[in-house]
Amino acid sequence: VPAGLPVPSGPPVPSGPPVPSGPPALAAPPSVPLRLRIGGYELLERVGAGGMAEVWMARRSVIPGGLQACALKIIHGRFSKEHRYQRMFLQEARLALKLRHANVVSVLDAGEADGRLYMALEWVDGVHLRGFAQLARARLGALPVPLVCHVVGELLQGLRHAHGLRVGDQPLGVVHRDVAPHNVLVSSAGEVKLTDFGIARVVGEASSGEHVKGRARYMAPEQLQGDPTQASDLFAVGGILHELLDGHRFREGQRRSSLAVKAVLGVFWFALAYVLRNSSQ
Repeated sequence: VPAGLPVPSGPPVPSGPPVPSGPPALAAPPSVPLRLRIGGYELLERVGAGGMAEVWMARRSVIPGGLQACALKIIHGRFSKEHRYQRMFLQEARLALKLRHANVVSVLDAGEADGRLYMALEWVDGVHLRGFAQLARARLGALPVPLVCHVVGELLQGLRHAHGLRVGDQPLGVVHRDVAPHNVLVSSAGEVKLTDFGIARVVGEASSGEHVKGRARYMAPEQLQGDPTQASDLFAVGGILHELLDGHRFREGQRRSSLAVKAVLGVFWFALAYVLRNSSQ
């Protein structure tokens, strides 16, 4: 963070994989069984849950007497036998393991234990971007422009790494599809990290209306129509920039229902075009 600009800190906010960097308190809370384990990881505290997985603060022994803190993302038990959700979880893990950048939350390990797929992510000691902005405004008033530029610049560096990811000479064409404040983490050390590639799309992936995913508030028009591109991620970053400077949520004047209608219409027209294109072949 630019010199002279304080960085508000606060407790971790459970939205997507938690923020890892400095190690958290490693003693298990009294409410959590001391021997709750999966795949060599000791689960300390449940910090969040989404539609497909839950996230725990965890630790594992890496050397005698040495413990590594992490955020452990575990597929929900009710989905552990469903092929569709297993495939989605594994796709996220394979992509995330390829990402190595200071502005992207790293995946340390992935595997299966007791019939449950899991991913171990670096633990980021901090808050998501919305929580950071709220804390900063409470202390500073409006966010200083240099601070906003720093945060957005760091976010763009992480996104640039993801967009430019290649396997050999072949670009993957990664589209995150859910760039939003709750998927941007700010650590107590001032690091800015993009997280949660759970619905990311890569070039060559089968196209269908199911690709209208993400938070409608930050969706670009083409993403609402079911055809996201890397430019759609940049549109979302622009929405975040607007939000940080303006102090109000992006598209605050638009009802959520109207954005949902646009998304539904986008699914319909994209699916219709998909059917017509394939029926003519």
